Amino acid sequence: MAEAERELAAALALAGEHGLPVDDPIVLRDLTNLLVHLRPAPVVARVARLFAAERGAASIEAQVDLSRHAAALGAPVAAPADELPPGPHERDGFLITFWRWYDHDPERDIPNAELGRSLREVHEALASYRGGLRDYVRADELRSLLDRLDAAGEDVAVLRRGLDDVLSTRFSGRPVHGDAHPGNVLRTPAGARWTDLEAACVAPAEYDLAGMLWFDISRPEQPPVAPEIIAAYGDHDPEVLELMLPAYGLFNASWTVELVRRLPPSRRGLEIRDLRVGWWRRRYE
Repeated sequence: MAEAERELAAALALAGEHGLPVDDPIVLRDLTNLLVHLRPAPVVARVARLFAAERGAASIEAQVDLSRHAAALGAPVAAPADELPPGPHERDGFLITFWRWYDHDPERDIPNAELGRSLREVHEALASYRGGLRDYVRADELRSLLDRLDAAGEDVAVLRRGLDDVLSTRFSGRPVHGDAHPGNVLRTPAGARWTDLEAACVAPAEYDLAGMLWFDISRPEQPPVAPEIIAAYGDHDPEVLELMLPAYGLFNASWTVELVRRLPPSRRGLEIRDLRVGWWRRRYE
């Protein structure tokens, strides 16, 4: 049985054990995580993949706790499921969580300004969260990842240099999304709803705004979205934002190399990897 089939079977079995009827499951996403709409229930099962081994159940538990906290305050985030315990659950070697299903259409038009305003709402809700979150640099995680990539034959010397630079300037902060870009927004009939808080961390708010700038850097062939989003977000420190761009870019580029290494070869994946790592190479020219 293929890995994805085993993951799906584990999620369905777990849902069944909690009395959730699942007659027509549909896979929504099969990439960094496996996402399955457990139809007809308004529940999505999420089987952790990319970050599971590196961060473990504690990090996924923090993601659920943080999302629950923000949703309870009315912030536009994807909330954990109510129909059964959201987890994380360990089943057949997989870490599984359950989330509320939303009517998401990736083609649904949501203005960039709404993304900026909604991100501020998320930050305002997260400000009162008192759980433990990692520092935004994630030095130990990135060192471990870069060591693994180096051992696999990937040229990550420029990213090691980037880590040294990011570590040379540290900021205190607050709970933030950690991977804020338009791809992590559910586009629902009621508007934007932020999801994928698995990279949540303690950082200046500008760290999440840097995710918007990096999103534009990663798609130079498309019209930029960051200026409108950042303007609608409102008050922020441009100097801190400038310093947060390499901090976010290092995290994103390093994990992009790992993701491309794990997935079946694709021209687009290699292009994105080279574009993101290339930003670092140009930085040190």
